[in-house]
Amino acid sequence: MRYMFFIIFATCFFHANAQILATTSTGKKVFLYQDGTWKYADGGQEEKPCAKNHTGEITVKNATGSDIYFYYATDEYGKKEFVKVKANAKKTISDLYVGSYDWQGKLNNAYNYKWKATAELDQSGGTLLTYVRGEIETGSFMVNECDVKEISIGE
Repeated sequence: MRYMFFIIFATCFFHANAQILATTSTGKKVFLYQDGTWKYADGGQEEKPCAKNHTGEITVKNATGSDIYFYYATDEYGKKEFVKVKANAKKTISDLYVGSYDWQGKLNNAYNYKWKATAELDQSGGTLLTYVRGEIETGSFMVNECDVKEISIGE
């Protein structure tokens, strides 16, 4: 009787924790659980938020010796964003979308970001008046999921 209870208990316990071994589209082995969660079969880390959100980032390195403004926009929408990068410093821009995806999660349209850097020349001794010197450099970039790119300006 005692053995029968143990067998019933063990069967219920292992059935409740059943897992399915699956392979992702990138070839990684994962365990899928009945409660909707998953984890890597080799004990690796769970997927990063940037992979779930399809984003990447760039680091802008300013080697010009003066403060610059880094403007960027996607070809598709043209909405311009900008960040100020201090002289001889770096600034990271996070959460840049890779592109648009179809209903199956496949990348349909990779975003090509256009960028330009402009320098500012403060001739007012630190007051509110600022004069823009114009474009220093221009270019374009694309990001992949969880990609970190660096753009150097003035080198």
